[in-house]
Amino acid sequence: MTKNLKPHYLLILISTLKMIATLLVFFALAILLSPNKYYTALNLIKMLLPVVVLIYAYMFYFWHSVTINITAEKLDFNMTAGRQNHIEILYSDMETLTLKQGFLEKMFGVSRISITIKNVEKTYGGKIMILDQYMVFKTIKAEEISRIITENMNITLKNGPKY
Repeated sequence: MTKNLKPHYLLILISTLKMIATLLVFFALAILLSPNKYYTALNLIKMLLPVVVLIYAYMFYFWHSVTINITAEKLDFNMTAGRQNHIEILYSDMETLTLKQGFLEKMFGVSRISITIKNVEKTYGGKIMILDQYMVFKTIKAEEISRIITENMNITLKNGPKY
């Protein structure tokens, strides 16, 4: 049994909203610290839209290139963009699987699947962080994926922190 999946399209929106919120904090600091607040605010507002469009295009490009395959013995993460093109995680290397929902994820009805790996540094290094970033699905589908993985391997399923 192989399941070919794509991360939820709201992943792009959630990531973009988080980056916009960060930019707005920096913009607010720049306006507060500048002597000419009106001029600074006007220029920052003019700059905000192109930056948001670039961030969204960047996120869409990477989201579009991701596919996740779940087989009976492993989880395959394939990306046609970026440096980490292929990540293969055997179920025997998995320690725990956690379903997480932050504030924005809960608002949009999606869940993030976080996987804890045995011997992370030796086998997978920083690849697991890339996988965590893209494992966002509709809550029902995330529960189904976690059920499939836990059935194929005896790992523990945890529910993440409630926000």
